[in-house]
Amino acid sequence: MFREERDNGNWIIGTIVGLTEGITNSVVFYFVRANQNHVGRDIRMHIFKLPVVDRFFRLENGTELEYTIHLRNDKPEVGRMNIFRRNYRKNTLLQVMENTIERCEREVELTPMLRSLHAWAFLGEKVRSVEDIRRFFKILKQLISKCKASRGLVKETLSAALNGPLLNHINGPIKEYMERLYTDEDKSNVLQLFVNITDLVPQHMGQVVRLLKVWSVDENEVNHFEHAMLQNMMKMLKNLSMNYLKQVGGGIEVDLLDYQELPLIPTREELVNFSNNPVQTGLLPVRTRVGYSSEEEYMETYTRLQRTDGFHTLCVGIQKFLKGELDHRELKVYNIVQFRGLTLSKSSRISLALEVQPLMKVKDLSISRHLMTGNLLCITVKGDFSDPVWPKVSVRHTETLKRENTILVELLTEHNQDSTFSIMRRLLGNDGKAMMAESPSFYTSFGPVLSALQKYEIKSLELKDIIVRCERDTTGPEYLIENRINLTRFVPSLIPTENPKYKRLQECSRIYIDEDGKETASVHDFLDILDTVPTLDSSQKQGIRHVLTNKVGIIQGPPGAGKSYLGTKLAEILLNLEKPSTRPIVVITYKNHALDEFLKGLLENGICSLDEMCRVGGGSKEPELESCNMFKVMGRGRAKDMEAANTHRDIMETNDLIGELCSELKVAVQEHGADLGLKLQDIVNCLDEEQLVRFLIHEENNQEKLKKNIETAIFDCQGGSLHDICNGKKYNNSVLTGLVLT
Repeated sequence: MFREERDNGNWIIGTIVGLTEGITNSVVFYFVRANQNHVGRDIRMHIFKLPVVDRFFRLENGTELEYTIHLRNDKPEVGRMNIFRRNYRKNTLLQVMENTIERCEREVELTPMLRSLHAWAFLGEKVRSVEDIRRFFKILKQLISKCKASRGLVKETLSAALNGPLLNHINGPIKEYMERLYTDEDKSNVLQLFVNITDLVPQHMGQVVRLLKVWSVDENEVNHFEHAMLQNMMKMLKNLSMNYLKQVGGGIEVDLLDYQELPLIPTREELVNFSNNPVQTGLLPVRTRVGYSSEEEYMETYTRLQRTDGFHTLCVGIQKFLKGELDHRELKVYNIVQFRGLTLSKSSRISLALEVQPLMKVKDLSISRHLMTGNLLCITVKGDFSDPVWPKVSVRHTETLKRENTILVELLTEHNQDSTFSIMRRLLGNDGKAMMAESPSFYTSFGPVLSALQKYEIKSLELKDIIVRCERDTTGPEYLIENRINLTRFVPSLIPTENPKYKRLQECSRIYIDEDGKETASVHDFLDILDTVPTLDSSQKQGIRHVLTNKVGIIQGPPGAGKSYLGTKLAEILLNLEKPSTRPIVVITYKNHALDEFLKGLLENGICSLDEMCRVGGGSKEPELESCNMFKVMGRGRAKDMEAANTHRDIMETNDLIGELCSELKVAVQEHGADLGLKLQDIVNCLDEEQLVRFLIHEENNQEKLKKNIETAIFDCQGGSLHDICNGKKYNNSVLTGLVLT
């Protein structure tokens, strides 16, 4: 932080290297040493040469300053001076503050200490340990309680102390300190301090709310009173913070919201940055070596990162544009946007026709990658983006865009504060003119992902213990437990018949051969055989074993390392299980070309057919994969649905016919069999189809014959009813069938 000498050559850059006190009057003198560009001995500096705000706490060695030299009693001393960087001893500062507060009898005695803002800022940067935080919080609480008349000074002191990383809930020691507070009294003291902080310096409310989440654990793990107190405190502070932001002209502070409450577009505060804070504040770091403490922390981390990844460039670009620092390669801005009309979209939403003119001239927008269908736009009528209107491109007619620079946009009504009518009125009131910024990130791709992350119930994720908490699981995938692999597919294409390991397992009857000659082996034996296959290198063998023995497997490698080849082999193994999984195999790639190559590999090796694949997404340039495109598959599905509909209609007609026959049978039984103990169930269980038809023919001869046979059956069984005969108590069903309608 050294400065160059002043042009007049009288200013010298130096550093404090020591101090001493006068023997009689306890006056402090500092010794200053010039930097390497000056030669000479250390010179003395009287403490009264320092600014008033630097006299209460002693400066330590390492403090950097610039100064002039003048003679006093023929001895050189520091004359005028300016301090660049102050250095203190943390423990000395804390001790002096504690002693000063303890000895204080009048509030005015604390004024010099409160004015030493540089010392408070130094402590806010250097306090790191849990014990230091405890001492510092106690000092702040005592100052707030004693300084009733000096509220302005206390506010300045708190602002200086808290502008550093002290209240950082992400990687600061404050979280550990709060987790170590066990008694209600300690927590109550911290809560009271937080309330005072939010009252005096409301710009730090967001940090306080996030810190209170350290205590907002599951209600079952704390007593009801404590849980309710914390929740009410967080709610109160959040409301206070929102009200404060409205008063200062800001919008919603995103850092105060839970990940499920995050807006799916940038807020006004993020666009124009009222608070001058970085856009990506409140981001939690991705944990690479240890698991997350909870499912909520995992979702909080990735939802905020996804949101920042999608909107950060847009927000920073608009801020740079407002400052005149924008590189137009980073963000496309349209300085002329005119409202030309409206129409109804296919989704029955109002679409606005806009004629646009980019700030940096583009020869032909129709052949550029700008204004693609589904991309997010931000329109401002005022020109400073403090009144954002959010639409997305709904229709992009190439000819219309080329000829008239006109597109159709659909207003995102759920994200705009004003109604569609109010937005159109604002545009018309400004002669239909406005400005517009286009998001560099494709909103249609990441917007739905954001929405899904907010709605996803992480606790239902089957692999959450592994993915979220990084717990080891050696049980392997469930679909491979007690499953076997069909070797017919791999012998001899991958595994030679003379393979020694393969032959040894055959001899030991470890390879099972069914009646059809199909050979199967356990997953463990199959992996042992693969270890001896020369066509796979050691890393590929290790990769296959890793995937087949773990529920979550990760294989990494540079381009050309054989990852795609290994993926096709794994798909081949999974498709040749003795008990195949009923769930589909999902393959996701970063580029369309990679997906095409993977699917072609499956086809060329005969691993699966086109009818067994469904390619989701456009961009495929392979004609042979056209028939497995999702839209083609859906077309085949519609044809199958039509066939299924016809079959369903036939089934329903048959059901209606059966219903009618059952009704006729029930009536016939009631008319001709009730007096003999004959029930509908007896008839259905004992008669075949032909006999039932004959029974349904209401002819007198049939009925008389039935009655005669029934009476004979009852006489022969020496009592009892026909119901007893049907149930096998007197005769079995075959005997009854011979009696009835023979």
